[in-house]
Amino acid sequence: LYATGDLARHTTGGVLEYLGRIDDQVKVRGVRVEPQEINTALARHPQVVSAHTTVVEARLVSYVTTTQPVPTDQLVEHLRSVLPAEMVPAVIVTVPSFPLTPNGKVDTAALPLPGTQRPHLSTRHVPPQGRTEQWLAGLFSRILGIDGIGAGDDFFALGGHSLLVAQATAHIRQAFDIHLPLRQIFDTPTITALAHVIEELTDGR
Repeated sequence: LYATGDLARHTTGGVLEYLGRIDDQVKVRGVRVEPQEINTALARHPQVVSAHTTVVEARLVSYVTTTQPVPTDQLVEHLRSVLPAEMVPAVIVTVPSFPLTPNGKVDTAALPLPGTQRPHLSTRHVPPQGRTEQWLAGLFSRILGIDGIGAGDDFFALGGHSLLVAQATAHIRQAFDIHLPLRQIFDTPTITALAHVIEELTDGR
């Protein structure tokens, strides 16, 4: 037998009724993820007190309490060093404390929804300059659901992942009529760096 971790029951009519999961696993982008592994990894960061990870609008979102404000990109980089890419949450939200149910568990429904504002990052916000940077900022904003993206912001620190890389690359190829390798955004994840590559590819047209 293969234990899937799914909870089900046979009804009197012989139908197999799916009830949920025995564990806390969630499925995001076709991959099963154990939120507790993410929570444990976050808690290893010296400034993180506690963490709770859940799925909000088909995105992995981690909520953390900290001893002092921590830039989101530092937490993302910390997770990248210890977890596979598919387990790094799209959004990390810092909260003063976790709302609890009468049973003492985290009340997920009472947690604030992730906003559209640019997260707190280590990099200083620099407005995009020039047509290419501004176009890329608009594209990243639509794909990531974040306003006010700066020219030096890292695509992955803002919640980007491999599927969104493919989507962004397709839009760029079509808009600029260039052959942009899928790997390019991984290599140059900021708007400034990516705009430079695009302008080199389109130079002389």
